[in-house]
Amino acid sequence: RCSSASREASASGDVALIARAVNNSGSITAENGTVGLLAGYEILARDKADANGLFAVVVGGSDTEASNSGAIAA
Repeated sequence: RCSSASREASASGDVALIARAVNNSGSITAENGTVGLLAGYEILARDKADANGLFAVVVGGSDTEASNSGAIAA
């Protein structure tokens, strides 16, 4: 389980919260990158974004969940 209620930031890269259950109720900022909230059993992170993006959930399940009640800026 990954939960963020604080401020997460990156000035020059990406921010990813990865776990079986992910919750953001804080603030996530990636000025020159991407933000990903990824919930699953198997997650793919690429070195560079392609047509499918930078991140992908390869294997999820009924008990995986990503939720956001905070603020995200990228």
